[in-house]
Amino acid sequence: MVNFKIPTGLQMHDLRVEAGLTQKQVEEKTGISYSVISNLENGSNARIKAYRYLLEFYEGYKKS
Repeated sequence: MVNFKIPTGLQMHDLRVEAGLTQKQVEEKTGISYSVISNLENGSNARIKAYRYLLEFYEGYKKS
């Protein structure tokens, strides 16, 4: 079993901001609607698949 900590909505927001992206830009690059991204960042219910995809997407923007 893989054990990992799922970031909070605020942490997801911070990852996006750190990547220098708007919610609309993330939507264009991932195909996940900005409303789903907004819901994730605000702690609303969202699809776990989208959540995991965004985590992987943001990981690609991490600075070395």
